Amino acid sequence: MTGDRGKKNKVRTEAVLLALPALAVYSCVIIYPIFNMLVTSFFEWNGVPDSPRQFVGFGNYHNFFTDYAAAYAVKNIVILMAAGVFCTVPIAFFLATVINRSFRGKRIFRVVYFMPVLINRVAIGLMFTFIFFPRIGPVPVILNQLKLAENVNLLGNVNTAMWTVAFAHVWCGVGLQMILLSAGMAALPADIYEAAEIDGVSAWEKLRYITLPMMKGTLKISVILVLTGSFKVFDLLMSLTGGGPGNATQLPSTLLYTAAFSHSKFGYANAIAVMTVIFCLFITAVVNGVFKEKEEKSLI
Repeated sequence: MTGDRGKKNKVRTEAVLLALPALAVYSCVIIYPIFNMLVTSFFEWNGVPDSPRQFVGFGNYHNFFTDYAAAYAVKNIVILMAAGVFCTVPIAFFLATVINRSFRGKRIFRVVYFMPVLINRVAIGLMFTFIFFPRIGPVPVILNQLKLAENVNLLGNVNTAMWTVAFAHVWCGVGLQMILLSAGMAALPADIYEAAEIDGVSAWEKLRYITLPMMKGTLKISVILVLTGSFKVFDLLMSLTGGGPGNATQLPSTLLYTAAFSHSKFGYANAIAVMTVIFCLFITAVVNGVFKEKEEKSLI
């Protein structure tokens, strides 16, 4: 018995020693920056290392909840998340069902829809800037030809700018979600579908009663990635509108960047970053709760 305990203790010691380098790197790259961000959010600081820091308590958080630009950012992030859930995921799911079938040109089809994931977001932003450019852009020209709108400026209008950004964001994100959902579909057991075909189950019924229930885990990951990924939209937005016109397309990421590097308010910028982390954790918890509740109902 003593020998077995000694072996177990030795294995545990070796496991801890092997994990220490990874834990040290993780602490330096993740834990310390988050801790420093949280501490700095309670101070007013201009970002210069030798400059004094003035403790303001929850003043930066109060500014966030009373700032009209932050209100625009919260509203716009809700638009992006809604576009992701109701556009990106359904479109990606449809494309995933297509590429999981055998047909000629399947690889080309997959590459074409995955291409936006590989292209730099700044380049995509510049491309859409040209597409929506007033008078000479393809979209305004088509709208003029169809007499639906004349000299429309989709990115320069406060009523349409954020929806145009959401369209570009969906276009960028569909490819990655398509591959993720396609991998989930490929992992489903084929014998279940063969049995369903023998029983005369229609394609719609197979989708509703077999594919969707068995894809809940993959769909949960997809929804979480889409929702939290909305908070990371920065380069695409900066190349499209820069947060304008006015604050019509402001997001927490652009608000953070402006506060830190345009106004030298690093304490306020860290408060925005803390709120972003809290929002992401809350969204993740809500999505996990929703899918867990559905799984429990399906078991009942």
